[in-house]
Amino acid sequence: MRTRLPLAFRLDLVSRPHTRSLFVKLFFVLSLVSFLLLLASLFTDAVLLPLVIEKTPILGVLYITTSFFLAFCFVEFYYRSHLVPFGAVTESGLRVTLAPEAARVFSYMGGGFGTDIRVSDFLAALNKTIFLRIFLVRLGIAEEDFALSINQKRAVASVRIERLLSEGLLTLSAIFVFCASEDEVLKNFFFQREVKPEILSGAAEWVESEIEEYYARTRWWLRKNLERIPGIAKDLGYGYTYNLERYASEVLPRSTRFARYARVREIEAVEEALARSREANVLLVGEAGSGKHTVVEGFAGLIYEGRVKPVLEHKRVMMLDAESITARATTKSSYEGVMITILAEAVGAGNIILVIENFPGFLASAREMGADALDILGHYISGPNLQVIALSETGAFHRDLEPNGLVAKLFEKVEMREVESNTVIYMLESSCSELEAATGKVFTYQALVRAEDLARRFIAEGVMPEKAINLLDDAASMLPSENRLVRAEDIDAVVTRRTAIPTAVAEEAESEKLLKLEQLLHEKVINQEHAVSVISDSLRRARAGLGRGRRPIGSFLFLGPTGVGKTETARSLAEIYFGGEEAMLRFDMSEFQGEDGLEKLTGSFEMKEPGVLASRLRERPFGLLLFDEFEKSSHDVRNLFLQVLDEGVFHDAFGRTVSARETIVIATSNAGANTVWELLKEGKDPSEVQEAVIDEIRKEGVLSPELLNRFDAVVVFHPLSPEQLEQVALLLLRDLARQLEKQDVHFVPSRDLARRIVEIGYDKTFGARPMRRAIQDHVEQLIARKILEGTLKRGDSFSFTAEDIASL
Repeated sequence: MRTRLPLAFRLDLVSRPHTRSLFVKLFFVLSLVSFLLLLASLFTDAVLLPLVIEKTPILGVLYITTSFFLAFCFVEFYYRSHLVPFGAVTESGLRVTLAPEAARVFSYMGGGFGTDIRVSDFLAALNKTIFLRIFLVRLGIAEEDFALSINQKRAVASVRIERLLSEGLLTLSAIFVFCASEDEVLKNFFFQREVKPEILSGAAEWVESEIEEYYARTRWWLRKNLERIPGIAKDLGYGYTYNLERYASEVLPRSTRFARYARVREIEAVEEALARSREANVLLVGEAGSGKHTVVEGFAGLIYEGRVKPVLEHKRVMMLDAESITARATTKSSYEGVMITILAEAVGAGNIILVIENFPGFLASAREMGADALDILGHYISGPNLQVIALSETGAFHRDLEPNGLVAKLFEKVEMREVESNTVIYMLESSCSELEAATGKVFTYQALVRAEDLARRFIAEGVMPEKAINLLDDAASMLPSENRLVRAEDIDAVVTRRTAIPTAVAEEAESEKLLKLEQLLHEKVINQEHAVSVISDSLRRARAGLGRGRRPIGSFLFLGPTGVGKTETARSLAEIYFGGEEAMLRFDMSEFQGEDGLEKLTGSFEMKEPGVLASRLRERPFGLLLFDEFEKSSHDVRNLFLQVLDEGVFHDAFGRTVSARETIVIATSNAGANTVWELLKEGKDPSEVQEAVIDEIRKEGVLSPELLNRFDAVVVFHPLSPEQLEQVALLLLRDLARQLEKQDVHFVPSRDLARRIVEIGYDKTFGARPMRRAIQDHVEQLIARKILEGTLKRGDSFSFTAEDIASL
């Protein structure tokens, strides 16, 4: 047995909502025209009017059109009044609450509500709703494509939705997502278009919420909407605020859905603090764009709707224009006079909550004139008749306000917490209507999800959700005028243009480079097979979407003697994959071995100086971090890397989060170098050498076991054989040849020359590193002399003769 739906929903079987709306508008226009013609017949000389507008026929038409208009209005009022969740009973007797959009689809299916749903009937009914059209737009799918899937033959004719009934409210979005998971045709349709279940669910919930909010706004005759209409003369019981209104404007309450999802904790904290009997003032602390104004506007909205504690009813939230005060009052006495007048008037009114933006700047501008604004405020805001909401950025609070005991006494601090990803998505949904109206574009749900993800990962400046909203705005402005749909790939394009980070899925050229990364690295790095293989595998996993997300792309500790290719491996990786050596941030950790080592990296709050690591990661969050001679860093610095390697983030001296999740971290160390030499002389296998070196480092306490375990891999670099050293020398000589090509001089390095460079440049202690200096001191000097003597000219091709080599 199926539950019969209320009569209101069965109206949809007779006429669609859009059709009824057209009839309401039509009869309204006809009634208005008839009324105007009737007025014209009453007040205009009948001789000047045609006979068609005589009073009696016009009056009859007016009665008829008005009757139809009112009839359709009442029908529509009745219909919309019942567009609310209502109780239904299943065949098994289980009571469930049915959402209005779900009930509308059941009405189109020609029957009542039941738990057994024929998928084809459900989709056909869904096709008649506005929900489906908006939903497909939000997913970037053409209606024609989806229409084809409705008519396909199905292996499963119907689905049972008992599993959804335990969730309380049965929504259309939940039913649709369930059908898409059970019906193979729908599942394949969305799979082929790369629409994941969580995207499907999020988009459906968003669209259903949009429709319900629209109908809720149009039910103006309901009590809860009528209660929002401001009362007449409700402020007459409070004092005049003529001077205050010259320097302050009332905060207009916006839709609180934004704040309800994102800032409910902060709004409740503000309400609790302002409801106190004394020192009922709030200091909102957060980064620029973190939502401080959203909290203020959300709180003002609660007052406007009458949903605050009784002590806060009828309060007026006023935004003080501090710049206007300082512009008009240029001396200490005039400034103090204006402030005292404003505050006294606000106290006399008794219902004012004053909002002061940039509170540290407000106090500083007063100090410049010799006035103490905080002292003046303190005399008025310690009582119950005037409250203040002061706004401050986090850094300014710690620097200017936190040391001041009077601030702590007068104000309750409310910090703006970091919003979760799901909450940011809700906030972006709320802001979309405004963005779409301003840009003339439409955003897909995938674009919102991508904006939240990339803004959090790659955009260093600013806070959420402002960073994500800016990405959406930029993507809309970049689109050609003929393209109205903003997709996820448009967000990728914006981030790549801003940061030079390849955020999109690896394209064919990049995929080929990733697959051949070992080969490309070995063109620059001799031997060290294990190190090259580990790095290549890590990058392939990350670009294939298999990275661990909350840690760096890869983290490696390179051990071994000096001059065996540890630094060169990192440099080559930055050049090949990240586009150039400038993508490699190199730190000599011997500079961070003192007590101030940690401050140099993360910043100093007392000196108000940013740290080098924090600053560079904010400027370029995607690249390679190389920490040379890592074992020489201080104990505090190594403890910092426990967090960096495990969580991918750390906090600078000012409390701001710095992310290293989009970097490859490579630390090099010469620890265990002697052990490497001794074991290789004994003919030990490389894997045995690696285990022995790591054990020795643990025993000697050079690096803690906890830190060693945080690295994805600890790789031991082995000394190079004579043949490998020749290959290194050839690579260095080819680098010189490429430099000479820029001057149109063709230099051909030979193996004999490379062998000679090894003889004069190789050092057992420093490995292959001195060979670069040998080339500079001997080879480059000889070439420079030939150029100056005129024996080597532009366009010449040459190589070193045996005599030249012997002279080196």
